[in-house]
Amino acid sequence: MARLKRPTGLGLYVSLTVALIMTAETTLFVSYSARARQAIDSRLDTLDLYAANRVDVLSAASYAPDALARSWSSGGAAMFARINRTGSFLLVERLDDGVRAFRFDGDSYEALSEPERYESYEPIRRGLRGESGHWSGPSFDGRQVSGAYRAVPGRRAAVFASIEDAEVFSHYMRGAVPSALITLAVVTLAGLSYLALSFLLRRRDTLGDRMVLAAELFDTVREGIAVTDADNRIVSVNAAFSDITGWSAEEAIGKNPRILKSDRHDPEYYKGMWASLRESGRWSDDIWNRKRDGTVYRERLSITRIRDARGRTGGYVAVFSVSPDETGKDERCVPNRDPLTGLPNRELLKDRLSTAIANAEREASGIGLLYIDLSSFKYVNTSYGYASGDSLLQAMGERLSASMRKGDTLSRLAADDFVALLPSLERPEDAVASAGHLLETVRRPFELNGEAIYPDASVGVAVFPDDGADADELLASANAALAHAKESGPGSIRSYTPAYQERAARRLSLDSRLRKAVERESFAVYYQARVDSAARTVESAEALVRWIDDDGSVIPPSEFIPLAENNGLIVPIGEWVLARALADLRGWLERDPALRVSVNLSARQFRLPDIGDRVDRALSAAGVPYDRLELELTESVAMNDVSRSVAVMSDLDRRGLSFSLDDFGTGYSSLYYLNRLPIRWLKIDQSFVRDIRQPDASPSNAIVNTIIDMARSLGLGTIAEGCETEEQYGFLSRRGCSQIQGYLFSRPAPAPEFEKLIGRGL
Repeated sequence: MARLKRPTGLGLYVSLTVALIMTAETTLFVSYSARARQAIDSRLDTLDLYAANRVDVLSAASYAPDALARSWSSGGAAMFARINRTGSFLLVERLDDGVRAFRFDGDSYEALSEPERYESYEPIRRGLRGESGHWSGPSFDGRQVSGAYRAVPGRRAAVFASIEDAEVFSHYMRGAVPSALITLAVVTLAGLSYLALSFLLRRRDTLGDRMVLAAELFDTVREGIAVTDADNRIVSVNAAFSDITGWSAEEAIGKNPRILKSDRHDPEYYKGMWASLRESGRWSDDIWNRKRDGTVYRERLSITRIRDARGRTGGYVAVFSVSPDETGKDERCVPNRDPLTGLPNRELLKDRLSTAIANAEREASGIGLLYIDLSSFKYVNTSYGYASGDSLLQAMGERLSASMRKGDTLSRLAADDFVALLPSLERPEDAVASAGHLLETVRRPFELNGEAIYPDASVGVAVFPDDGADADELLASANAALAHAKESGPGSIRSYTPAYQERAARRLSLDSRLRKAVERESFAVYYQARVDSAARTVESAEALVRWIDDDGSVIPPSEFIPLAENNGLIVPIGEWVLARALADLRGWLERDPALRVSVNLSARQFRLPDIGDRVDRALSAAGVPYDRLELELTESVAMNDVSRSVAVMSDLDRRGLSFSLDDFGTGYSSLYYLNRLPIRWLKIDQSFVRDIRQPDASPSNAIVNTIIDMARSLGLGTIAEGCETEEQYGFLSRRGCSQIQGYLFSRPAPAPEFEKLIGRGL
């Protein structure tokens, strides 16, 4: 066997040189990869949320092809095309009789033939199930692509964006390694390059689509983007942010976004913004902001909450755009005007109100102040999109202004709050009459996307001099009256009394205490048994929340649930109750595997676009099967948006979860829609049960009979709540009511006490 020769000096030099080159390129590759991954990780959420923002725009377009083309060509599709000519957006929508699909490339769109083939594509199938994520693999025509898919909130549709892997890796090759080093090592490092490229191909979803679709998109879009952490400190901005605001990345990072505050919006405006972010995770509006040089400008701003792996708030992403003719036109901006409607804002209203008070004091006349709150505005935003909500506000401003006297002032103070100033009022009762007139004006139908919308409102009334001596006092009094009107329901008008102010102060105190209670989880879940009417054994339990105050006293839900519904805290409270009830149920199932727990679902919770995913996560975390959980909805919640209710409820029903319709008989259920909803139980309202009399002479007897018979014909079970006497129980059991709930069997009790009832006859 031939012996290997020792390396010569030249050979050793060459070997060391090659080794050093290999080490250098490897170091550069690893360094680049690390930086790329770091950039991807920091900006991936931004891309996702930017896409979500674009999907909101898409959803608001109501799927009209021309509107879709305009929406996407003005933003996402055009930007995608600039990055990669092969990039495209695909929309697939599930219809009652099949699917339809559109492709968007740059400024054009096309309706695709054979849309069913796209429905079968795995990313689209996932999106239609309500999922969102990233994808790498073969496309429809066999090309290797990377992309992202996202469900359209509130719609049976999904969007898929893709880019060819060839473009992804060419981007890497253009900038990853210095050309001189490649030249020196091209022969020696052929193997290493092959291995590196193979590794990169295997990791294409982290070093490919995410880098091109996140890092480069982040830096090249024309919309300004700012990312904050959980403490609302700016951690990242893109180039467009700096171009629009004048703040460089180095100057902005670490600061609070309030550096852009223009002082043209009152504190209530920002309170409404944060309330929307807490409730739904999103907020959008036209807003006045200020550049670094002091120039005030108007922008379209959308803010989206980022959640971490545990579902906690990890920060926020703000995306804003400014029309070219809006930038730098501060001198042409009309001061003290609402940017959306052009109506006077709070500052101008207070100025005119102060002038009116001075005139009224001289002339010994009165002033009326009407605080108007639109009760349907949030529903329009949720169901039709922010653009439709803006249209409603603009039209409502024009409609109300046209119905008022010459010399009156209509202003917009917050998202859905208007204030009417009525100077030279002869009699206090004239203010109430004007409020009634404006309320009728609000209630006229409003056409939106070809559908008739019937708005409603609540009105608070204050008059000078009885209810306040200056502008601030009058506004506070009118607002207090409005709060009382809103408690009475839409269409209510309330005039101010001193008791309202005291009540408002108590409400404010309760609101503050409730927020602290949510942070501390100062709640308990009580359970009330639902009893099988024939066997008189516990079949299920209803979970009921109680607030445990700092002094140990129990605050009933009637005192804090309406407040929580209003301020958005009902969402975290409801999620806590669901998690707690499922945790208790998991332990009880060992004793009684057939036991179920029912949990009430609030209107705000049910309107969340990802409510199905939230319920799924709660069940998975607790390890409880779907068929052991029942969700209770009131008639008004289920019937508010029937199409969406059917879609959401059907999805959960297919997984095994059941629904009951609470307080049945007190709402406005249509039998047609009732038949469409996947309801398994009707809960007979306690107002009918408590009026049951023997013999069967009471009208409530007939109503209960009818409900039980109707439910039976529809294949539904019935649950009677509020049963307190053996007489009531006897009537209900003879009529075939499935389950009975009430003080006759058990009061709501903490988990340890309820547990004693499991398996016992009552």
